[in-house]
Amino acid sequence: MVSETLGGKRVAGYLDRIGAGKILIDAEPLSYDYVPEELVGRDEQLQQMAGIFQQINDHRISCRVAITGNVGCGKTVLSHVFSRDLQRHLGEERALKLVHVNCRNFPSKAQVLQRIVTNLDSRHPERGFGSGEVLQSIRKQLHGRNEHLLLILDEVDHLLRADKGDLLYQLLRIDEGREIKGTISLIIISQEQVLDQLEGAVLSRFGQSNHIRLEAYQETALTAIATQRAALSCHEGSISDGVLRTIGQRSAETGDARVAIELLEDSIKKAERAGRDEVIANDVRFLAREIGRTVEPSIVVNLNKHAQMILLALCR
Repeated sequence: MVSETLGGKRVAGYLDRIGAGKILIDAEPLSYDYVPEELVGRDEQLQQMAGIFQQINDHRISCRVAITGNVGCGKTVLSHVFSRDLQRHLGEERALKLVHVNCRNFPSKAQVLQRIVTNLDSRHPERGFGSGEVLQSIRKQLHGRNEHLLLILDEVDHLLRADKGDLLYQLLRIDEGREIKGTISLIIISQEQVLDQLEGAVLSRFGQSNHIRLEAYQETALTAIATQRAALSCHEGSISDGVLRTIGQRSAETGDARVAIELLEDSIKKAERAGRDEVIANDVRFLAREIGRTVEPSIVVNLNKHAQMILLALCR
């Protein structure tokens, strides 16, 4: 089967469906990394963040917060939405430089520092500098541009296991003995209660009360998340409210927003493969039997040896 393009070339007709989804218009809102304009289900936590960063407009002030919670509870997207909104709100009053580092991918002190400094200066040499020199280079560049660094350290537990909190301590002390203060604010993210892992000297500087614990999403919030993503990604009317409620119900077993988004995306694909222009509840029910049953490798890695042995015995 062939069809003719405008250029007169003959191509395989089965490729006509590419870019011509009957339901899906834009796949980007179905990505785990997508940052929506409005964050669904976390209004209270955004208010908490605003309270912790209440004095951030003062150029002498640095703020810090730890966000913890299980997989899929919205830790990373909360930090991204807050930092983006804060940057917009402050405008020229205080210029923010946003840097996000995933410590799972960059678990050592040297790697994290290199990610920060190359975000500020892509030409910065990768080798030949100690951590103290890199920190002062970061400080010099920020003050030279009159910028304040808002640093997000995601999955920070990987960094803490590698350096026992040494880099956090250095970041918190970056302005010590300096006339000009307020260089860096920190958002650290982890599935674990990371503040319990910090030494007393680090914890006293960070502040034990600067902690937001995210609970698993409830059915109502998961339905709202699926509704938001469907509206952003699909043709109007292609997914009914009833189907979206089914997605919320099935993903509520895990409380994981990623499960809701995955159910939505896979249901769309299933309906389109069947040649339909709408998703039906059975698409969701069929897929929900398997989705959410997998275990994140990081969860297993973070279990103690005794718990890992029990899990292994159960799997066998």
